[in-house]
Amino acid sequence: MTNAHRELQSDGAIGPDPDRDAADLARTLRRSGPLDLGELSQQPDLHDWSIARLEGAVVSAWSHNLIFIDVRDNLVAI
Repeated sequence: MTNAHRELQSDGAIGPDPDRDAADLARTLRRSGPLDLGELSQQPDLHDWSIARLEGAVVSAWSHNLIFIDVRDNLVAI
């Protein structure tokens, strides 16, 4: 655990929920169609997310079989 994680825990701050973020990301992709990571970050629902949060949501969504990555490196909702 990093010092930043310890500080967040001691402050009582709660970070984003990866499962909820994964569901939000998949819902956005279902609505928009296939997007690359740069295009995804510009979507209105996700534009205020940090790149780390967005990447974490992609990993979570992929590991829960909510999305796949096509041959053009676009993220696609299942």
